[in-house]
Formats: sequence, C-alpha cells, structure tokens
Amino acid sequence: MKTIVSVNEISEFEIKPKNEIKKWKKIVSEEITKTWNSKKEWVEIFCPVCNKKEFISAFEKNGFEYVECNHCKTLYAKNRPNQTELKKWFTKSESVKYWESELLAKSAASRDAKIVEPRSQWIFDSLAEYSTSSLDQKLNYLDISFFGKMLNQKISDKSNNFNIISAGITSEGETYTSKSINVDSLENLNDISKFKNMDVVSHLMCLIELKVFII
Repeated sequence: MKTIVSVNEISEFEIKPKNEIKKWKKIVSEEITKTWNSKKEWVEIFCPVCNKKEFISAFEKNGFEYVECNHCKTLYAKNRPNQTELKKWFTKSESVKYWESELLAKSAASRDAKIVEPRSQWIFDSLAEYSTSSLDQKLNYLDISFFGKMLNQKISDKSNNFNIISAGITSEGETYTSKSINVDSLENLNDISKFKNMDVVSHLMCLIELKVFII
C-alpha cells in the first residue's frame, strides 16, 4: 500500500468570507458550552490510530484537552463525548448547518477553482504515478472525509471508471447527480473494514491536508 499526502498552499479559511467565519467560530464556541457544559457523560479514549496509552499534553481548546500520542504522533482529544453524541454534532448541530448553508454556499466557486480542482488533479496524477492498475480500468474509491462531497463529485465528473463510496461521518443524507457515487456513512473509522476490495481510500485529515492510500 502506498500512502501519499498533499498539503495545500491555501487553506479553506482563506477563501471563505471573513465575517461568516467569525460568526461560525462564535456559534461553535457557544454551542459546545451549551451542549457539553457537563462532562459527566464523556468517555476517555486512547490513541484512535495505534491504541497506545502513552501521550503528552498538547493544548486545550473550547474545554477539550488535546494530547499527542508518544508512538504515532496522532493529535486527539483524550476525553470527549461518546460516539453517538459526536455523530449528532457533526450531522445536526447549528454550527454544521451554518457551515453548509452559508460558508460552503458563498465560497463554492472559489473553493472549486482553488481547492477542489487542484485536489482532484493531484489524485489522478498520484494514481497515474503509483497505482499498479490502469486508470482505464474500474477502480473502487472510498472517501472517508468530512464534507468531501464536492471532491467526490469532481472526481466522478472527470472519470467514468470510479465506483465511489462516500463514507464520511458527515456524508449521511448527501445526494449526488452521479450514479457512480453511493453513500454509506460510517459510524466511526473502526468500521472501515466493512468495505472490501477498495483500490483507493482518501481522507481529508484537516482543512489543508489530504491523504490518499493506494492499495
């Protein structure tokens, strides 16, 4: 398996309207305080990548303590709401609704030209260079990103040879014009093994970094 990482020179925050970004951050902060004022129901986790227990403190933000794994250097919140509450947050919270209705909508054209199009071309170039399969063959493509809809649609528009599964936690309820894209959202990344015979797995690790696994 080949792992390839692309780091964009431009952040999505740079192309989104500043006033709306400021309002979105305020909504996030207020909503976290209101929703999780009591941490009684929170759960403690170990590294979500390697499951090791050794870590060092990194920083604290909005009431969450972030730590860095001593083994694989993954950054994560070691105490947090349970998986059901997190999924509800990522799919139904007011901050997510505002992000989709205001920020994504108002920056769609810029995002497509400056971020989505370059990312899609990078994926095709990476496959051409590293994949043992021909791009003329059918490829099973799994996306587990948050808000990966525009990139999935772009890849589908560029090629008829991708069978795409949109499986990110936030993909539930998404609709696509392309028949080659199916939605099957994950409850959490531990369930990824249910997808068999994938050729490519893509994951937007953060707003500026895209990781692709060519299997």
